[in-house]
Amino acid sequence: MPLDANTALRLAGMRLQDRALIGPETVQIDLTDNCPNNCIGCWARSPFLRDDDHYDQLDQGEMSPQFALSLIPELAEQRVGGVFLAGGGDPSCYPYLIDVVRTVKEHGMHCTLNTSFVCTDEAQLDGLCDVGLDHMIVSVWAGNARTYSRLHPNQSPMTFDYVTRLLQRVAARKKAGLPAPTIKVYQVVCNLNYHEVGEMIQYARDVEAEEVELSIFDPIPRRTNQFNLSAEQIESLNDYFKDFEQTGRTFVHHELFLRRINNIDVLKGVFDNGIVASIPCAAGWFYSRVTAVGEVHACLKSHRIPTGNLYKKNEDFQRVFFGDYHNEFRRETIKIDHFNPYLQQIGHDIKFGLPGCFRVCDNIGHNQGVMRMEGGLTPDERAVVDRIVEMGKFGATKDEMITYAESQLPAWIDQSFTRIHRTDEVPDPEMAPGKWSGPRPPQVRADVPDKPGEPPPPPIREPNPDPPPVKEPPKGPPKPPPKEPPKASRPVATSDANAVTVAEPPSDEEWAAMAKLQYDGRKFISHVNRMAASGKGVAPTGPVVNTAAVAEERQASQEEIDASLRAAHESPVDSFHAALMDKPNGRVSVAEDTVVLAGDLDVLHNHLATQSGDMPTFADAMTALGKFNGHGRVRLPLSPDNVFRLDKIAARIETAAGRVIPGREKLYFDPEPVAMLPARLGPFLRNAATILKPAGVRLDADEERIRELLATFAKSEGHPVERLRALGVVANRAFVGPRTFHLDVTNACNTDCAPCWFHSPYAKDRPDAADFGPQWKKQMIDYDVFTRLVDDLAAMNAGEDVVLSGKGEPTTHPRIADMVRYLREKGLFSTLFTNGIRLNKDVREAVVDAQCDMVYVSLMSDTPETYLKLHSKAEPGEFEDVIANVKALVRLKKERKSDLPKIVLVNVLCTHNAHTVESFAKLGEEIGVDFLRYQLTAIESYNQPLKLS
Repeated sequence: MPLDANTALRLAGMRLQDRALIGPETVQIDLTDNCPNNCIGCWARSPFLRDDDHYDQLDQGEMSPQFALSLIPELAEQRVGGVFLAGGGDPSCYPYLIDVVRTVKEHGMHCTLNTSFVCTDEAQLDGLCDVGLDHMIVSVWAGNARTYSRLHPNQSPMTFDYVTRLLQRVAARKKAGLPAPTIKVYQVVCNLNYHEVGEMIQYARDVEAEEVELSIFDPIPRRTNQFNLSAEQIESLNDYFKDFEQTGRTFVHHELFLRRINNIDVLKGVFDNGIVASIPCAAGWFYSRVTAVGEVHACLKSHRIPTGNLYKKNEDFQRVFFGDYHNEFRRETIKIDHFNPYLQQIGHDIKFGLPGCFRVCDNIGHNQGVMRMEGGLTPDERAVVDRIVEMGKFGATKDEMITYAESQLPAWIDQSFTRIHRTDEVPDPEMAPGKWSGPRPPQVRADVPDKPGEPPPPPIREPNPDPPPVKEPPKGPPKPPPKEPPKASRPVATSDANAVTVAEPPSDEEWAAMAKLQYDGRKFISHVNRMAASGKGVAPTGPVVNTAAVAEERQASQEEIDASLRAAHESPVDSFHAALMDKPNGRVSVAEDTVVLAGDLDVLHNHLATQSGDMPTFADAMTALGKFNGHGRVRLPLSPDNVFRLDKIAARIETAAGRVIPGREKLYFDPEPVAMLPARLGPFLRNAATILKPAGVRLDADEERIRELLATFAKSEGHPVERLRALGVVANRAFVGPRTFHLDVTNACNTDCAPCWFHSPYAKDRPDAADFGPQWKKQMIDYDVFTRLVDDLAAMNAGEDVVLSGKGEPTTHPRIADMVRYLREKGLFSTLFTNGIRLNKDVREAVVDAQCDMVYVSLMSDTPETYLKLHSKAEPGEFEDVIANVKALVRLKKERKSDLPKIVLVNVLCTHNAHTVESFAKLGEEIGVDFLRYQLTAIESYNQPLKLS
């Protein structure tokens, strides 16, 4: 398909990196956030969400018809190719939907509707068809009524039949020669319906849809992980598609689905870390979203960093799309860097730790399509794009670049929307890293001066061998080519000779090229302690990243971000001090009836009082507050030491002074996302002062010092969770749970290892041996206590490493396998320490299925003879049993094609096994473990015979 001028201008904008030359190809409009469904996987309405969950942080609302209908001409003026009606709700619930679609079509743009059909009736459906709706995506998630009602708990099986009748009505209109959109049936696959994939595909064929798309279930962390696909279920899906062939008129989109279910981290609910950083993000040039409350988002996951709000006075789409914040998004996303604090604001799950696009990128198919299209340009088309880029670098205006593009290419091809979107899942060698022609060093031009500082000549147009006639730039919005009247819309994917060509399923060579994009190597592990120990960051796309080099590379752009944030939040009008302080010098006046309180605890207050020299002790402050009896004032000096404890200080004032502070819960300064802390400080302080003022509490904030501290953490390297821990140290408040949590599940043990502190024959001579008697050795944690503890750890974001170990042998607990699985269900990383004696089939399957990260097996021996010296109670053959269990675990990993758990063979060295260092390594290699660990026995007064000479 030939390149059009609009697409060439967008590609050139990507190459220039920091600007857009025309509007996006697609704009998603969220008409309403109302929806009648509660799909189990919905991030806003799933019945598995809790009342205090805020994963979908979009403000809710409904777009006024006046605003919606006035927005559409503006989009057309910016050369937008298509409007996608979707969003936080179901657009079919919007009462003015037909008017919106009619207006989109009147302005010559492609129109797609995403709906569940639950709010649609026959009259609305016919109206949408008659006004020319082009394409409709119908979310079904099932191939039969029973499964449909399971995945939509507030809908009955009859709803499925109703949706089916509406789809059949669309097919009937087409057969009758009436206007009708093409249909894509959207099927989300989870462990409740994976076995019905064939039925789901057949359903789309039965209702005569042009397309059916399979999509992986996107789990809500700690809420819907139980619906993730298991390794066995993924295996069965791979088997199903091994010999799959496209048949009939319904095209099955399954390539993106297959890539995601085979992603290296799929069992952890992470689907795109194997590919997202290998191609540039095109969203900043080809896509934009306008929410129901007027916010503009640059991609589908960027709701925490809106680039503008069209409801604000003097804001319009053109100003926002070409504005500084949208350009900032383009600069930061053209190259996806998982260390970039800006990108860590993308995505629903703020606790994920990486940019949300690594977990799942909703724009990935579009990005792949753009890259494939760019890679398939003809030499003449590429020359046009190259020239536009050169013109941009040497100061040409947008109008000059647009005029040049339109003199060389068709102004607008309506099917360019289809070219990008219809082939979005078919792998192509041109997508491979290195095939993208931009960004790259400037190309040498014959007319570029050699002397530095000399201005370049103005852009010139070189004649083509057969130059097309130069056309006048079109006035008004671009118009599509004339269409033949009879049918309403172009078919997007059918087998007719006149239909749009659809890319064939990938060949073996294309799959091989795609495989290169997968992360080849050890799985990315988010254990921050392991990363810190190595001194390196492990990039999800493979190479080891030198964090120092990354920091140096990003320093300039990061400073630019900080400067813009400061400018936005430190204007004289918005300044906290300028607006709310009693005196121009920024200090609150202190009257005789004023008490100064700097902390909710005596340690914190007295520490700050000592530094200040002009504050009473904590005890004196509490006494003074008690005498106020509802009167008097409180001065609260805020600094980096106590700004994050403001809510607790206010609670202390309430208790001591006997006064109520309405809205006190809003005084908690949430530290997430860390990267935005400096920008959020000003609004937080203004709001806090407003809340506290009626209670007679005045803030005296050292805003400059606080902002300086926050900026340090916002810009610092490292995992966001680690930055929160470090911030907690200086802010006197813990924001997340511990990095590593050791859980002693039992004191019982089935052997008596010589180096053990509690069960060794030497332990009877401990001075405190009486504390570890028979009753103590029977103790184990109750399973209900365990689950509550794990729930707490998950809520505290303490999921980097839960170590099941302790004073006994964890596998002697009767529910150890359930414990491992429960940790997986809650999204926590886990490590198991064991002597291997009871590493039976159930435990082996649990650690593999639950993707336990590490299993340490304490063997300490290379032969049965050495083993018996170290385990006086061991039965003959026990050494061989342990070896067999570990080998069985290695085999199971291979059978399940799992990289986890990593198996570590442990040797605790003492006098009995000091000679085994080399032979132990050979044994580990023979068994096939991943790592060896050597450590010395801890020598105490009671186990001196084990001391190495």
